[in-house]
Amino acid sequence: MIDSFIKFGIKALLRNLCKEITINKLEYNIKNNSKTNKLTNLRLEAEDIVFRYIYLKHLIINIDEICLHFSFNKKKIFFNDFNINASIIIDEDNLKEILLEKKWKFLKDSIEMTFLENCPIDKLNIFKDQISFQYSKDKITNIILVFFCFEQDKIFLKDSEQNKKMYLPMDPNIKFNNLRIKDKEINI
Repeated sequence: MIDSFIKFGIKALLRNLCKEITINKLEYNIKNNSKTNKLTNLRLEAEDIVFRYIYLKHLIINIDEICLHFSFNKKKIFFNDFNINASIIIDEDNLKEILLEKKWKFLKDSIEMTFLENCPIDKLNIFKDQISFQYSKDKITNIILVFFCFEQDKIFLKDSEQNKKMYLPMDPNIKFNNLRIKDKEINI
């Protein structure tokens, strides 16, 4: 009974938080006593996610332990602090969708200002370990190659010619283990 309630609650929460999500796998173990219910070894796999106008192709979340507290009078579930280990994949289409969203206009504008001489992005491609941005200036088509870089929990873009850098805004509570571009996808 409690297992189906928890599974339903997690799926409902995710569907409420995400504009779109396809949940492929949700597994966990339950350790419950009279005061708390602990989920251990929680693993969630989902794809085609839109969360706060961030488009993700694939997401894997692993949580070692999370404590749930239920308030049946208020119909709420409370969580204590917990750590999430996640793997995120963003493909070319996801990146285009993110940059087209009004919420992320500042990011697109910053890329254009930093790397594209204040010209709009005409086209972008992800290949090998770079992102290519195509733009037009004075009726001439230009292409600039930008590396996705990672150092000391910071992600930034760096062009291959002029060494210009643009740090991506990130929540300071998020710690990154790695970042790589492979097969037209950004893996974080």
